[in-house]
Amino acid sequence: MDRDQQIAQSLKENSPGSQEITIMIMGSIGRIRSFTVSRRILLWSCLFLFFYTLISLFIINRYVNIRSLYRIQADRLKDVEEKYDGMEKDLLKAQQHAANLELFFKNTEQKGTGGAIQDEGRTASAMDRSGSNAPGVGNEKTSKSVDIEDLNIRRADSGIVVDFKLVNMDSGERAVEGYMHILVSDKNNNFPSVWNAPSKGIKNGLPSEYRSGEHFVIQRFKQYHREFISDNSTEMPASISILAYDTSGNLIIKRVYEVNNVS
Repeated sequence: MDRDQQIAQSLKENSPGSQEITIMIMGSIGRIRSFTVSRRILLWSCLFLFFYTLISLFIINRYVNIRSLYRIQADRLKDVEEKYDGMEKDLLKAQQHAANLELFFKNTEQKGTGGAIQDEGRTASAMDRSGSNAPGVGNEKTSKSVDIEDLNIRRADSGIVVDFKLVNMDSGERAVEGYMHILVSDKNNNFPSVWNAPSKGIKNGLPSEYRSGEHFVIQRFKQYHREFISDNSTEMPASISILAYDTSGNLIIKRVYEVNNVS
């Protein structure tokens, strides 16, 4: 080998990329272990660890920020839910208050118009008592222990259908017990028995025996549904009277509704 080849070989061996690093490890009993690592591999390993550490720190920092933001949003959501629950309770209280006010105004209005209904009941009672003083006719003195709500009268194929609620006006504090009568008359003020079962012996627009009506016990309200179908020999219903008696025979409510104009 000439001198130029020796110089080239020496430069190649002494180049930075071709050099290796020898690592020696000495044990506790003096035994030595060594191995060599390429400088290029060591360089790439260091670069990998460096970037891996940077990326890990970025991910951890991002996780901490997102977790902190999530806790803040969770706290805000909890506050909103608590405020919503409070608003819902306030709304329920306001609705109950409005319902009580509506009921109060309704009772006040009915006190003004209830005189006519009570006078009608007293007149019918007086006429009935003038003819006979038979037991079971009942007292015509009305009260506000019950009332009628959500009345719906509509025509059927050959008659009428009635839906309404009989409501306990004591707001469910005590149950109301009594007997319900639904009397249907034609335009000549006749009360065909086909329409007025179980009420019997109707006289002057009132049942002669109040216990012949449908017995009821109402804590809050009771829904009623009745269908009055006429045959060929019976005229179409013209008016409906809804009466309720207490267990002592006192008339606690009487309502008369015209059905001639019902569609």
